[in-house]
Amino acid sequence: MPTGLTKTTYIMGFMDALPICSLGVEQDPKSPPPAYILLQLTHSRVTIGEYVETLDAFYSEPMNRPIPVMIAMNWVRLKANGASEAELKDYEAKARALSSQ
Repeated sequence: MPTGLTKTTYIMGFMDALPICSLGVEQDPKSPPPAYILLQLTHSRVTIGEYVETLDAFYSEPMNRPIPVMIAMNWVRLKANGASEAELKDYEAKARALSSQ
């Protein structure tokens, strides 16, 4: 089982890598640039500690375990920004469906 320090380091490394990952992404001219989308994750009101705590709760549900971390982190951001319980459940159901493909 990963420790709190391991989880914190993972989340910090993940967030550090997000802007780099967007450099080679082709974008649709009609959609926001990848850097803007990534900034929503990296510059949210959520602290690293809150990400770790909320992701632990999210992944405690066995059906959520196959969901990629980036999708789960977006769920945490949505929750922190005031998404309703219905919106969170809908996002979670879509994430589960996507992860099962």
